[in-house]
Amino acid sequence: MENKPYSIKNKNVKSRKSKREIDKVYKKISHTKLYLGALSTFVVLTIVIVFSPLVTGKSYEYNTVKLDDPINVVASLNLTVTEMEINKENGLFKVTFSYFDETNQKSLSNLQYDYKLNYITNKGKTNTKQSIVKVEDNYNVVYFENLPKDFGVISMTIIPRYIYPELESTNDLETKEIKVYAVDEDIKVNNKLKIQNEYQLKVQNFEYQIKTIEEQIANENSNIEQYQTGIKIKKQDIEKLENEIAFQTSAEQVQTQTEISSKISQIETTNGQINESNEKIKELKKKIIKVNENKQVYK
Repeated sequence: MENKPYSIKNKNVKSRKSKREIDKVYKKISHTKLYLGALSTFVVLTIVIVFSPLVTGKSYEYNTVKLDDPINVVASLNLTVTEMEINKENGLFKVTFSYFDETNQKSLSNLQYDYKLNYITNKGKTNTKQSIVKVEDNYNVVYFENLPKDFGVISMTIIPRYIYPELESTNDLETKEIKVYAVDEDIKVNNKLKIQNEYQLKVQNFEYQIKTIEEQIANENSNIEQYQTGIKIKKQDIEKLENEIAFQTSAEQVQTQTEISSKISQIETTNGQINESNEKIKELKKKIIKVNENKQVYK
């Protein structure tokens, strides 16, 4: 039997083929490792971002809307959240909205509002019921039922629309939405809270109007005190200037007399402002009497 000659050439070809196959396998493994590594990093980062507040116990970065703090809707139209309270026993949540136009150019009777509640920290809750009571054109009360005891954070979206947009110069509310947030621990707890009818809510609205008017009266009284303090200081300045005149030259006396006349004029202007504030207070007190009369009708 003839032996085949040993060929170095054949051996080298076989070796080179094996090396190429090894390189291909190595590259496939490397690419797979890189892909899996990137995928793992993405998953870990996602988990950290989503669950870190729960793990670390940190609060969510949401601020509860401030009561009675005006929020601009559009142009001169503003809204305020005047009240928020919750019955923790049955999950009834009440929020009151007040609307006002600074220029009285918009007809509030041509406005309607829709409201949406969404859970921020308890997503997936869908059994919340809503009822809207339009107490007045400028005063809406919204009830949300079946909130969980510790709902975390909710968002409320206010959607204002014109009833008859063709009556307005521009439909500037066509796509307008206002979003506010509420954190459960910031809301007043009232376990006696229940849904009230329109008449009961009208009485509450009158009480809110009286409270607002009383605050306006307090502001005017504060202004009067500031005006009176300013007058007192100016009178002291005038007295000081008058005492200095006897020791001044003729030119200096002319300048001093000009300063005295200016301060006297300022005092007269301030006295006029005091009279205006007193008149405003009288009108506001009359308004309180009228509101109380209307309030008695619904009691």
